[in-house]
Amino acid sequence: MAIATLLLWPARGVFDWTMWVGLLLTGCTTYVVMELNNRFALLRIRSRLVSSTYLLFMAVMPALHAWHPRQLCALCFALSYAMLFSVYQRVRAEGYVFHAFLFMGVGSMLFPPMLVLAFLFYFSLIFQLRNFGWRIFMAGLLGLLVPYWFRLAYALTTHTLATSFDFLLAYTRYEVPDYGSVSWLQWTNVGVVGLLGWLGLCHFLRTAYNDKIRTRMLFYVVVTQQLALTAGVALLPAHLDVLLALLILNSSLLAGHYYAVGKGRFFDAWFNVSLLLVVALGVVNYVF
Repeated sequence: MAIATLLLWPARGVFDWTMWVGLLLTGCTTYVVMELNNRFALLRIRSRLVSSTYLLFMAVMPALHAWHPRQLCALCFALSYAMLFSVYQRVRAEGYVFHAFLFMGVGSMLFPPMLVLAFLFYFSLIFQLRNFGWRIFMAGLLGLLVPYWFRLAYALTTHTLATSFDFLLAYTRYEVPDYGSVSWLQWTNVGVVGLLGWLGLCHFLRTAYNDKIRTRMLFYVVVTQQLALTAGVALLPAHLDVLLALLILNSSLLAGHYYAVGKGRFFDAWFNVSLLLVVALGVVNYVF
């Protein structure tokens, strides 16, 4: 998949520097996903399917290849997972919680709805990671606020305080979702990624007893975020490009787990069919 990605990535612009910056950020995100799999034993067998699935999704969607802040959002999301997963059954976890929320705070500067995902981390800390207290709460809150403190300091220095946080105001006003503004190709991309992610989610919930307790708790965190991202797609179609990047990352964890440990009479055939489905999606994306 790494070789295929390198071959496909510059297909729409070899000399476009934004493509190469996008490739670099995607490579960094893929490495973090690979470390998530290795360090926290997300799969009960040796497999690279989690990171390979992420690369596959990214490779077949050229609209996500050029540099865009959404790629930093996905990288921050992956880094937050890496920090948050380290909290499970750790006695002094304040440092990891601080950094998990710090990365989410940085991501929210580019895409404010990530604040909702960050506060869902508190839900996961209470019910799934079983590591919560007033120190944990304050560590998360401080980590989330640090990027905004830097922005506040910059605004005071440049005398732009009155407009410095206007980017947040647009998300405080309710607007009826305009689904007509989303192209059929965007809906197709979201549909395929969401379908495979939800199949992975359902398979995990049905077979979770086969995994260790720690692995189950970590995947429950991913499941919580999958629910929130699906709701985000329904409520914020105008920001589907950023949400798709986050959904690809989250769905890759679930779909990679599904394809790595799934088994059954027709599973091999379904694996081939779903692979052909993603390849067909790539052909459509590159043609249109």
